[in-house]
Amino acid sequence: MYMKKKLVLIPLLCLSMVFVNAQQDTTRKNQTKTNKTTTTNTNKNTKNNKNTSTNTKTTDHKNHTGTTNQTHTGTNQNNTGTTNQTSTGTTGTTGTTGTTGNTGTTGTTGTTGNMDDAGGQLTSTGRYQAMGITMGSLHKKDMKFIMVAHSSNMLEIEASRLALQNASSQAIKDYAQMMVDHHTMAGQEMKQMLSTKGTVIPETAMLDRYRSKLEMLQGLQGAAFDKAYIRLMVDAHEEDLDEYEDETTDARDADIRAFTAKMMPTLRTHYTRARELRKQL
Repeated sequence: MYMKKKLVLIPLLCLSMVFVNAQQDTTRKNQTKTNKTTTTNTNKNTKNNKNTSTNTKTTDHKNHTGTTNQTHTGTNQNNTGTTNQTSTGTTGTTGTTGTTGNTGTTGTTGTTGNMDDAGGQLTSTGRYQAMGITMGSLHKKDMKFIMVAHSSNMLEIEASRLALQNASSQAIKDYAQMMVDHHTMAGQEMKQMLSTKGTVIPETAMLDRYRSKLEMLQGLQGAAFDKAYIRLMVDAHEEDLDEYEDETTDARDADIRAFTAKMMPTLRTHYTRARELRKQL
């Protein structure tokens, strides 16, 4: 009986073991699948991470590109701005050159060329011609003196004509009349002498410094005019005496030496009388 039972149990045990083994195989297979799935997911996640990294790099690259583009664009704008400003500045400088072309200032030389008696200017044939003056055969040194003598002569005549109208003192008016008479005669004599040299000087020609002295008298009246006029006559005749005395010995032309020597006594008389009148005012 025991043996029968034993024989019956043995197959059952075998079946149980087979069933257990089958279950274990199934479990192993399921675990293997699970592991494969996990591995697959892990791989997918790895790929996703790689894609994410790639996207990140792409994004970074895009951002870097964008930054670079913006920077370059900004640089281009700055360069453009700098170029425009520099060009504008240069143009401004050129415009200033146009302003410097205030060549009108050079024209001031033309006014000086109305000729103040600064040596070099008085020897310029072009400047004489601009004043309507013909030098003729005179040496430039003699021509310089003639221009001074002519300007002084015209100053004393024109100032004395103003004195005849505006002076308050009769003594001043008498002196002024003597100036007009004597210097008109002297001017005519000098003009005749110069005509033999081919030299022509218009009566209106006058050096600037003499013209400015005449303008100082204009607008004055009465006692103020008397003082200004007689002071001018003292100064003018003192200068005349110095100039004429030098030419009596230094003039290249013999006729000019003779003319200046002849005029010296008259000029001394004028100078002496002017000083007397100045003391009386």
